[in-house]
Amino acid sequence: MIKLIVSDLDGTLALEDGSFSKETFEVIHALNKKNIKFAVATGRQGATVENDFKAVLDCIYVIADNGAMIKHQGHEIGVTYLDQQKARQVIETGKQIEGIQMIICCKDTAYNLSVDPHFEDEIAKYYYSLQNVDSSDDIKEDIIKIAFYHREGITKEIENVLKEKWGEHFAITVSGKNWVDIGSIQTSKGAGVRFLQQKYQIDPAECMAFGDYFNDVSMLNEVEESYVMEHAPVEMKQHAKHIAKTGKVLDIIRERCL
Repeated sequence: MIKLIVSDLDGTLALEDGSFSKETFEVIHALNKKNIKFAVATGRQGATVENDFKAVLDCIYVIADNGAMIKHQGHEIGVTYLDQQKARQVIETGKQIEGIQMIICCKDTAYNLSVDPHFEDEIAKYYYSLQNVDSSDDIKEDIIKIAFYHREGITKEIENVLKEKWGEHFAITVSGKNWVDIGSIQTSKGAGVRFLQQKYQIDPAECMAFGDYFNDVSMLNEVEESYVMEHAPVEMKQHAKHIAKTGKVLDIIRERCL
């Protein structure tokens, strides 16, 4: 019997425009009535998820910023900070990579260091609580994640530069075609899933997860009933027990759990 369902958002549960259908909230309510826990695991910030899912906020767990923040019913139940001195050095590394735009994620808000209008349009769906700053020196809060964006896509070269310089100190995770996240080695979507499993004594065999990109691998590895979306990169298919057709996450949940 499934007791915990975890889903990625963009490319998985979200619609093509990044929003969510009314049907999504109906399914979450139905799961809650059957005492099946539902968790969102995403690279989006917690404030964004809470805004998007306000209709069912009391029914879900939020694993945000790729595991750096875990919340339930609007309350923080787990947060992991970066080494602040090294995080500031990572920002300097980002400034040296041509075409990189940066979002600096803190517990309650995120900061945009870019003045590119195209980038502002791109980040609107991911960062509900966002401030524009001229310099990272204007950021006084502790950092939980740094997100790099490249309009033309995150190349292997960019990924390798970050891993060679910072891989010993941080988790470097490609979270989308245009995004790479720098987070704590201790945090991941999978670590968030383990936290919930241990807190509620749920076995991996009683868990189901859906994902589509490389930041979902750790999460898929923590559950027995793992699904990768059919449109995911070929390399992702080896990390799941099942392949899910695009747009069919809710159908699978209904068929198997409701």
